[in-house]
Amino acid sequence: MDRLQQLRAFGTHRVGRTLLVALSILTLAGTLFYLGPLFAMFVFLLFGLALPIYLGWRIPRQLALAGVVALLLGAPVFSAAYAYELRQPSPWANSNPTAPDGHGGSVLQHAHVTPFTGTAGGNYTFTVDVEPQYLPVNTSAAYLLLFISDCPYATTNHSSACPASYRFYELNHSLGSPITATQTIPFFHNLPGADAWWWTMALVLHRANSTNLSWVWLYTSMGYSGVQGPISGDFFSTFELILPVAYELSLLYPGLLFFVGLLIYVLLKNRERVRKAAKDLPGPGSLGTLAAPPKVSSPDVKGPVERSCPNCQAVVYPNETKCWKCGSELKSESAPIPSTPATPTP
Repeated sequence: MDRLQQLRAFGTHRVGRTLLVALSILTLAGTLFYLGPLFAMFVFLLFGLALPIYLGWRIPRQLALAGVVALLLGAPVFSAAYAYELRQPSPWANSNPTAPDGHGGSVLQHAHVTPFTGTAGGNYTFTVDVEPQYLPVNTSAAYLLLFISDCPYATTNHSSACPASYRFYELNHSLGSPITATQTIPFFHNLPGADAWWWTMALVLHRANSTNLSWVWLYTSMGYSGVQGPISGDFFSTFELILPVAYELSLLYPGLLFFVGLLIYVLLKNRERVRKAAKDLPGPGSLGTLAAPPKVSSPDVKGPVERSCPNCQAVVYPNETKCWKCGSELKSESAPIPSTPATPTP
């Protein structure tokens, strides 16, 4: 037995099937986590369907069951990994150091929230350093805004990119007279319930000899966007928040493509089965031969036949030397029985 046959034999064994399902679960969760649902579609099709078929799985019911198990367990594995990642503190954020937002440095620096993970309904502190020496030319700081929401990047309470019931809070801090030295400004706010929050800040500037206002936003590694955090609630509450979204992503993308692929496989197998059955059926000539009844030997065929005694005309059996009735000697060759035997004389 070569290595491929050994591998297929192992793949159809109970232990091999369990390992294949575990592999499809891990690849589904890992691809969702690192690459997203679109890549997960094709990776799961490979490890959840193509590989088991290659290793000898032939029954569609078993393939479907293994796929459902992988989808149902892959989403919780992804949710646990994402919940752990989500609860890691975000880097501190700064504003853009270049014009028109800065002048040789970031006006807003070291923006962060404490605690990053806390209790549901707890108090959280958002802090930022304002550096006036980096203000754009001919501007002065007017006030600082803080936006907190459970919808990423929301800066208003009627954002079209957020669900209808999202929560949003806006806090304002007036700077008063023009600042000339670094100021550390804190915001204090209570965040209700267990949730994953996002926040950002904006420094509003007055321009000299103008009534126009300009805005300096926090700048993160993702660009002008919200900062992730804080996370209110324990790990299990964060896991519960992610799990429905994980099931939606896994069933809508990898799951849909998996069952389409399984349907195509079933159609191809049925087509192959029909072709094989048609090939095994006998042709018209064979049907005629099979249907013909067996020939029955005719009574006139040549060979040893019964004879009649030349003396009394009694019927004697082949190879008899004497007549059983009259005792006459019989020659070795005798005339065959006529079609209608004569009536023996009394």
